[in-house]
Amino acid sequence: MPSSNSQERAPLLGTSKATSRKDVKTASTRERGSTISSSSTASTFSQLSVFDDPALVSYFTPPDEYEGRHRFDPSARWTEEEEQAVVRKIDVKICAFVCLCFAALQLDRGNLSQALSDDLLRDLSLTPNDYNMGQTIFYLSFLCAELPSQLLSKAVGVDRWGWLKGKASFFLTRGLLGALEGVRPSFLVDATSTYQALFSPVSRQGFIPEIVMYLSYFYKSSELSWRLSFFWASLTITTIFGSFAAAVLLQLRGLWGLEGWRHLFIWEGIVTLGVGIFALFWLPPGPVQTSGGLRGDGWFNEKEETIIVMRVLRDDPSKSSMHNREAMSIRDLLRSFGDYDHWPLYLLGITTFIAPHTVSTYFTLTLKSLGFTTIQTNLLTIPSQIFFITNNFLLSYLS
Repeated sequence: MPSSNSQERAPLLGTSKATSRKDVKTASTRERGSTISSSSTASTFSQLSVFDDPALVSYFTPPDEYEGRHRFDPSARWTEEEEQAVVRKIDVKICAFVCLCFAALQLDRGNLSQALSDDLLRDLSLTPNDYNMGQTIFYLSFLCAELPSQLLSKAVGVDRWGWLKGKASFFLTRGLLGALEGVRPSFLVDATSTYQALFSPVSRQGFIPEIVMYLSYFYKSSELSWRLSFFWASLTITTIFGSFAAAVLLQLRGLWGLEGWRHLFIWEGIVTLGVGIFALFWLPPGPVQTSGGLRGDGWFNEKEETIIVMRVLRDDPSKSSMHNREAMSIRDLLRSFGDYDHWPLYLLGITTFIAPHTVSTYFTLTLKSLGFTTIQTNLLTIPSQIFFITNNFLLSYLS
């Protein structure tokens, strides 16, 4: 989203006829049918960009505060092999680990439905109505925290947002919560239940949109959809793996005097905790900030950083108008709500998950009520997930 500062600079840069950077980008996009003749350049250069027009380069030059400003070079060129090598490195070091993070999230948050198959409600003297009320409290808390979290995350950066400290501490919090849910003493159960109802939504909210924004720092739009298909598939694969794990862990009922669902929470919480600790030292703030922690002296050399920055900006020049530490104003937020191109997406977001979430929330309870055993119940949740993965990859490929 363009910042007001960048728009105010336009008359000084010889682009006063452009009403906004979006207008200039749209005009530039119409030229993309033309190609740049060069046998040694990467596919990035097969389409014209605003950076190929001397009259527009200065207008789209990032502000000094932009984290990749020192790697901004419109004249930079590289071979297709060099670009592919950089993308493969990003796939391995960033995308694969982000998928692992999403898997850890799902392993810990998805085990409630599996615990229901082990008579969790009966063990805690709860009724289905109590379960419904708990779910309602959770999602209302989640909803109230979502938008403020996104605004604060944009202002301070995904990696530094709030007391949760972004992705890493999110997993630390979720892992500790999962482990505490399995502890026997009643005072810890009560304390954990309170946290689960009120603060767990805060630790969960924002992860997915923040990660999508985070990946956009590294990938072009044409590459991002395919990576996101793996991102979502990692969630479903974890659901399948979690069902197998639950079938085993829930059989530990009686060991150490604990119910099976307590073992499930403890061991899966420990896994999530481990991923959180590792993520704290592994994930960098951005493509030009990879040194430190377990990353050593950094993952990319100067040329590779330039390739990442310029290929992303050539694909979408508007990304140079805001850096990852720049807050959105109320005016920007209202403009987003007023953009009618987004309204169908909002409608889809409201309606798409009504049917599948209703089924998944009560699926294990329904199967248990039909007389299936704990193992059978968890294994019967797998086939639908396999169909989801297949459909996910197929639609992403066709798109």
